[in-house]
Amino acid sequence: MKLLALLFLLPLSLLANDTAMHDGGAGPEPVGWTSGEESVVRMVREEITVEMNPIDSAVHCRFVFVNEKKNGVATQQLGFPDITRSQQDGDIMGAISEMRSFVNGQEVETSLVSKELADFGKQTWHVITAQFPPGEEVIVERRFRTANGATAGGPHFFGYTTQTGGNWHGRIAKGTFTVHLAEGMQAARLELEPANGWQRSEDGRRLQLVWTDFEPRTEVNRHYWSVGWHFPGEAFGDNGTLRDALAKPYLSPSSD
Repeated sequence: MKLLALLFLLPLSLLANDTAMHDGGAGPEPVGWTSGEESVVRMVREEITVEMNPIDSAVHCRFVFVNEKKNGVATQQLGFPDITRSQQDGDIMGAISEMRSFVNGQEVETSLVSKELADFGKQTWHVITAQFPPGEEVIVERRFRTANGATAGGPHFFGYTTQTGGNWHGRIAKGTFTVHLAEGMQAARLELEPANGWQRSEDGRRLQLVWTDFEPRTEVNRHYWSVGWHFPGEAFGDNGTLRDALAKPYLSPSSD
């Protein structure tokens, strides 16, 4: 398997010279798998929850995997791309912070692994190792904080690519992507990608996008999503509403 590079995965519209990318906008890919084009492990569901603040965001990722081998435990390394430590053109807003990883609710150690790729130069991943018993669900969770991306004269944004999930076995049954806007941000002018398919709560602070039965590697309309916003000047006000929203509690690992 040729490992994917995050630069290759990102939409061309976000790679302009006036764009500063944020880190943490990709799910795990199987690292070191050599016996075929796909891992024997399937990503059945992915759930991304973003607590979005004006400057940065707290992110909780939950991935449900199943080993589709008939016999035997599969041991697999899962790598989350780290673009701040990779050979990446363009501006990066900063490394992710306060990162924690869990397997079936138990916190696990994460190591940094780098590899030189012929077409992309040095790429780096945050790697965990997990065991997948045949036919059983294994839940991998990741929590972190990341600076939001920005474009000159354009929106600030949080974006996420699903394409790193393309090397897991088969199709993804369901992806649920939820963004909670900090108090006051519902007044901002939003730019959503894709433009259609989002559900928004009555108070305007919760956005949700759901994709079902998709192959992120080949289905172009399932490669990427993002939420961008322009702040109206009065949204900040003098009462510090948005500034007070910067300190958000982290979400705890959820139970199935």
